[in-house]
Amino acid sequence: MKPFVSQAGGFVAAATTDGFVYAVDKKSGTYKWNFVVKSPVIGNIVSGKINGVEHLFFGSDSGIFYCLDNSGKRVWQFAAGGKIRTEPVIHNGRIWFGSADNALYALDPATGKEVFKFKSDGNIYGKPLIEGDRLFFGSTDGYIHSINI
Repeated sequence: MKPFVSQAGGFVAAATTDGFVYAVDKKSGTYKWNFVVKSPVIGNIVSGKINGVEHLFFGSDSGIFYCLDNSGKRVWQFAAGGKIRTEPVIHNGRIWFGSADNALYALDPATGKEVFKFKSDGNIYGKPLIEGDRLFFGSTDGYIHSINI
């Protein structure tokens, strides 16, 4: 997992396989906050804006997808049916990620509510790719799937 560098909060955050997200000051390296996930976080953290304010988004092996504010407080969480190891992608007001429950999800970043779900016949571990009005993702079913978004 690569560290996440906040543009607005002045910190660097890193997720761990021991079930935490830690944040340190970008300049001094001093501890700022941590968030307890209680499950490994394998995918990378990404940021997006909600009402003009930067927020952090990531999934965990417990199947929970999280949204945190810049102080490390949970804004919302969403329960998928399997491990979430994909790096999410934010596009056109939706946050997209795959899960080991064979589904690709799109959530509303402000509320965490599911707005789209596509079932494949295999787990989805890789980061979705968006090109134009198409979203592409691979699955352990052996296919590259493409959906119109």
